[in-house]
Amino acid sequence: MLLAAPMIFLAVTLYLFTLPRLFAGTAVVNVVFPEPAGQRYDASALDRLMRTQVELMKSAPVLDAAIRNLDLPARWGRQFSGAGSTLAVQQCRQLLENGLSIDARPGTAGPISVRVLRQDPKEAAEIANAITAAYRELLAVSVQQGEPREVQVVEPAETDLRPASPNLIQGLTIAAVLALLLVLAGVGLILTGVRSRR
Repeated sequence: MLLAAPMIFLAVTLYLFTLPRLFAGTAVVNVVFPEPAGQRYDASALDRLMRTQVELMKSAPVLDAAIRNLDLPARWGRQFSGAGSTLAVQQCRQLLENGLSIDARPGTAGPISVRVLRQDPKEAAEIANAITAAYRELLAVSVQQGEPREVQVVEPAETDLRPASPNLIQGLTIAAVLALLLVLAGVGLILTGVRSRR
């Protein structure tokens, strides 16, 4: 066990450093309704309403519009398949959904955050902003159809050069704690063996 502890720590450290570094682009928006939400909706209705907005932001029309606006089929086609290649919009959507999270604060008409993880920090921010822009455009059409809502961008996504994943500090801390527990267990076994011989 005493020999296993440093080996486990070393293995986890090597594993963490071989993982691809992912960067987050996070944009935050507010959906504004024609009257104060508290006057029209109770907490459960508000939750349903905000979940609907989150699902709308995750929907194919919004994501596909963002993908087309950034010309991701051509960009990712070159990146993943070589020069001159183009991916289908549906393929781009599947790639995008793997690193996408859209969340609203439960029980409030509060902000919705759009978080995109990519290996390129600039691209992560661009995609998060493109999704919020596509969502605003979609709601602008619904306003014309008699559903008055407005989307305010509270915080546009900016390029963040600090990796969001892997979390090296957290990973190394967990590895160190596991190694320490193994050392303590090994020392405990050795002491137990010494006492039993007496």
